[in-house]
Amino acid sequence: MPKTSRSWVSAPQIGLLGCLLAALGLLGCLPDRFSDAELDQKTANAVKLASCRMQASCALASGCAGDKTCQAACSAGAASAVVTRVNAVVDCRASCVTKWCPGATGSSLAECENNCLAYQCAGEMLACATPTATGSSTCLDLFPCLAGCAQPVVTDGVACVAKCSDLLASAELNVTTGLANCLSASGKAGTKASDACTSEFAGCYAGGVTGASLCHEAFGCLEACAKTGKAESACTRECMAKLTNTAQTQFVTYLQCVDDNNGQFQPCKPSMIACADPQGTAPCSKMFEDTKKCLQVNGTSASGSCVATALRSGKPQAAMPYLDLLTCYSTDCAQVCEKTPAQCNICLTTKCGAKQGACTKS
Repeated sequence: MPKTSRSWVSAPQIGLLGCLLAALGLLGCLPDRFSDAELDQKTANAVKLASCRMQASCALASGCAGDKTCQAACSAGAASAVVTRVNAVVDCRASCVTKWCPGATGSSLAECENNCLAYQCAGEMLACATPTATGSSTCLDLFPCLAGCAQPVVTDGVACVAKCSDLLASAELNVTTGLANCLSASGKAGTKASDACTSEFAGCYAGGVTGASLCHEAFGCLEACAKTGKAESACTRECMAKLTNTAQTQFVTYLQCVDDNNGQFQPCKPSMIACADPQGTAPCSKMFEDTKKCLQVNGTSASGSCVATALRSGKPQAAMPYLDLLTCYSTDCAQVCEKTPAQCNICLTTKCGAKQGACTKS
């Protein structure tokens, strides 16, 4: 199933969509099969489906999805450019479902179908939806909205995603479209989106704005503004916008690594080092001791800035030994060292001896 991480969508119990359109006076409730007369009526009513998003909803509804005659009737009389956009959405979802949803049925299939629309077909969806962008939401705010569209109970994934895109502020449309296009392209190419679209995610987080700060400074910024009680999305936007373009990409690469590995730091040491970009002369032992003091003063909530600052001040060759020792310390000895400092060195020697030795030599 397509990945639903950073917060882009899932699925119709079809049949209800037709009733929704009927309530709008556009279409009768869609049965599982259509007679010639009913198809003729759909064709006559199709002109009323003025927008691509409505026609795509019609074409993907239960009883119509997979039926080329029915899908064509949904767009009968529409301009060729609109039909092309509708077909792009329909074809993209079909391709994605074939790849990601083999054997899925019921709610599982419904969820996978809507995930396809919001993630793997994001570019096609935005092109079809033509967002009004009259709201105040940012690109980053869009993620939680789309995550809501991923639920199996959503009966019209197209309408759900379109509604989310309408909430965007006009100034956010460019970065959102850039990310959507990248997600679509990477999805169809079989490339993991978090690897293929790092710069686009960075643009989304920062709203297309760049500053002069470096990647390692982002940790301190996030921790500082979080203490003010700001909303997470606002805090992230504020800090990301202060970073250079390179720093934004480095920081997003690290965040995506942690996200892809379910919060585990171990696989993300290289991206943390790349973000900090060690420039100093401090040996590993000093980096480690400085970090312990920093944590004692600032608490664990400041661990990101403590680590990034220490890395920045250290020798490049000491970076990995430092992180190896720090990881062992955090896992096996931190509580002992905090409660009974006299036992700290004993714990480090017993639990982290090899890593402590490697650090001493760096």
